[in-house]
Formats: sequence, C-alpha cells, structure tokens
Amino acid sequence: MGVKETENGMGAVFHRIKELHMEKRRPFLILLIVETFLLIAGIAALFGKDAVYEYGREAMTCNFGTFSEEYQGVVADGEKGMTGNMVEFTGITLPKGTYRIQLSYVTDTDWNNQVHVTDESLSMTSIRTNGVSLYQGLNHTDFDMWLLRDSDQVTVYAYYDGEGFLAVQGLRICRTNAWNRMLLFIMVCLFTVINVVCLYWGYDKKYSIPVKSKTVTFCLGLIILFASLPMTLDYVTGGGRFALSSDACGGNQGWFGERAVSDPHFAGMAARIRICVPHFLR
Repeated sequence: MGVKETENGMGAVFHRIKELHMEKRRPFLILLIVETFLLIAGIAALFGKDAVYEYGREAMTCNFGTFSEEYQGVVADGEKGMTGNMVEFTGITLPKGTYRIQLSYVTDTDWNNQVHVTDESLSMTSIRTNGVSLYQGLNHTDFDMWLLRDSDQVTVYAYYDGEGFLAVQGLRICRTNAWNRMLLFIMVCLFTVINVVCLYWGYDKKYSIPVKSKTVTFCLGLIILFASLPMTLDYVTGGGRFALSSDACGGNQGWFGERAVSDPHFAGMAARIRICVPHFLR
C-alpha cells in the first residue's frame, strides 16, 4: 500500500511537471538550444587526430654514458660514479593540455631508474605529473601529464641510480583529449543543475511548494555541497574527531556535530565545523 501511494505521488509530481509546458516557454527553450549546441561542440572536440611530438638522439642532452648503435640510444652500464640525470630532453614547447609521456628505454632492473617531468618556469599547480620508475619487462613509459599553461621550458629527464643497465632511446609525447572530456562532464553537470533549478522555480511559481519542503531541499543542497568540497581541493584534508550531541542545540531541538581539522594550509591551527541539525530533519 505504501509503495503504491509513493508511486501515485511521484506520478502526480511528474504529471504536474508535464503540465508546466516548459518547452513552450521562450527563455527555457533558448536555454535548451544553447545547451544543445555547447554539448555538440564538446562532443565534437573529443574526436580528431591528437598531436604527437617525437624527440630522438638529436634532442637529447647526455650528461654521462655513451651512444650505442645496437640500442640506438645513450647507454649506462653500472660504471663507477655514474648516477643522476643521465639524459635530458630540454626546451620542449607544448601548449596547455593533457599528455601521455612515453620514453623508450631498455633496462635490466626494476624500480631503480626513473623518469620525471619538470618546468622551472611554472609553479607546481600548473604542471601535474608524478613520473614513473622503469621496469625490465617494459620498453617504454606511459604516464599522464596535465599542463595547465603554455610552456616552452618543459624538461623530461631519465634518472640513473648507478646500478644495472639502462639505455634511453627516445621520447614521444602524445596529446590526449582528457581535458575535453573533463570540460564536457562539467558542462553536463552544470546544465543539469540549471535545468533542475528552472523546473523547480516553475513548479513553485505554479503550485506553491510548502516552506518546509523548501527548507529540506535547501538543507540537502548544503549537505551535498559541503560533502563535495574535498573533491574541489588539490590536496587531502587532515582527519579529526567527529561527535554528535542531542543537547548541544538546545535540548531536543537537534543534534550537534563538531569536527577538529588539522591541516597544514591553516598553519597548524585547528578548524572547527559546527552543524546544528533541526529536529524535523532527524
């Protein structure tokens, strides 16, 4: 009986929404047309040939090691005193975007040798990449780099730790459409929120949504917003304690939450978040 009543209630809501005839309202129709064109443009940007940048022997800066015709690259084989950045590809010019870094190599060790990407002209927030270790079972790297600004000073270097064999043969940088995919996802989420708000406004204007329902909707929106805040940060927030008390908001009027957050971005200061939950939302 309860399920049937719920279905009837939802059916009535959908029937009321249909009676709003939002598609016949000129402002909403223009909004849908603009959203459609933007989505089509976003989808079209996912296709097409990605740019590929290749760098061979002539682009290498060799700090130590010797060139090998057999491996067609710079080789180091455990000679004494050889450790550090063996090969560097410097002065690489790239427009902002997302890339895959593929360094061709041959090695007989695991974990010891590494590949990294740096740019002295950009801050850490403008170039996002972690670099990788080299493994004897592979012949090239394949890791992501997010470049948030145009640059002409990107440097890719191979680090040799002085043990085992390592031959660096060349570098290949492939541009990807990950940036376009992210923008398309953001557009879809933004357009969904805008359309829901428009429907809610039209529904309220015609049927007068009760104040209590508006309050619940507003509180749920705030909860979702605060719960999503960690996803907007480029670092992991510190943990802390969280406790609930039924009398902190005045007896049985609600619950009280307190969280002590220790975060290096607040210079060691503890931040407290206090939430008073009204009785009717418990």
